Amino acid sequence: MRQPRHRPAARREPQSGVTLVELLVALVIFALIGAAGFTLLDQVARVDRLTAGRVVRLEQMQRAMAVLSLDFATAQARSVASAPGGVSLQRGSDAAGTVTVRYFLQGGAMVRALDAGSGESMDQTALGGVGAANWLFLDGTGIWQSQWPPEGATVSLAAPQNPRAVAVTLVLAAGGSLRRVAVLPGTVE
Repeated sequence: MRQPRHRPAARREPQSGVTLVELLVALVIFALIGAAGFTLLDQVARVDRLTAGRVVRLEQMQRAMAVLSLDFATAQARSVASAPGGVSLQRGSDAAGTVTVRYFLQGGAMVRALDAGSGESMDQTALGGVGAANWLFLDGTGIWQSQWPPEGATVSLAAPQNPRAVAVTLVLAAGGSLRRVAVLPGTVE
């Protein structure tokens, strides 16, 4: 029996081009790589858009809490007082002398109002998107009070000093809460 002869594969000339099948395969591979790259780029852009708003909000919250902490850290003696819906204090300023600082809620925002004694208040939005603010004041015995000066304190030279610390819990309109505890200077142990 005779074995069938295999023909050697036809050799191409070095100057011949690519076949149509090879060209189509290359185009399909290029299209797949392009589609995968576009999908990846689209996902990265989507994540960037989603996180950009969160980063801005986080910066706003950090800035508001840092300013609040600074205000209470520089409060003058016997100047902290709670008021309906907020708190006030006095702090020293090189340029304006004593400045009264008030924090309160207005229109869904925590507002920081500054009054340098001129009678005009300069209101700043400390943080927007705040639904409620709960203030607590740590007295000299280590008990948190809901108002300052504590109920029953007399107005005299023996009146309580500033609280040892002030805690604020902000209930955010978008959900969640933010809490900051600020320690005051020169508090009685």
